[in-house]
Amino acid sequence: MSEIEVRVKLGEMEASFTGTLDDVMEAVFEWLSKMYPAYEAISKIVYEPNLDKLMRECSDLLTITEGGVILRKTGLTAEEAITLSLVGAYIGFRIGKLEKDSMAPAELSRTTGKALKTIYNTLASMVKQGRVVRESGEYKLTKLHIAKFVFDLLPKLKE
Repeated sequence: MSEIEVRVKLGEMEASFTGTLDDVMEAVFEWLSKMYPAYEAISKIVYEPNLDKLMRECSDLLTITEGGVILRKTGLTAEEAITLSLVGAYIGFRIGKLEKDSMAPAELSRTTGKALKTIYNTLASMVKQGRVVRESGEYKLTKLHIAKFVFDLLPKLKE
């Protein structure tokens, strides 16, 4: 009987198994029974953005096109508009609609409808507060920022 090789990935945990079909299947099920409780516990405390859920939650707030992010929610503060725009860039990049998950100040000004000076001032404050990161003259959100958006700002924006 020929050997098979199976690679299993559960979140960040992974393992490879090689052998006969029966041996590999037994090893995979044994590994899963040991790893699943650990994975379940880890997934409850470690935040990993759920892209599908994030898109659904933001569908009334923004639209993503090949040309960029369009905010559908009005009356936002500069910080709220910037954050929402960067969430759109994050989503757009991950679904392949945008080439990058960051935005330059001029892009943020166009997207938010806020004056460029307001964007620069707000971004400087947001960087100091750890609300955005600056890379190569552009701004983006990390997973930490996405989590803060989901838990803190998103519920307010949906009211």
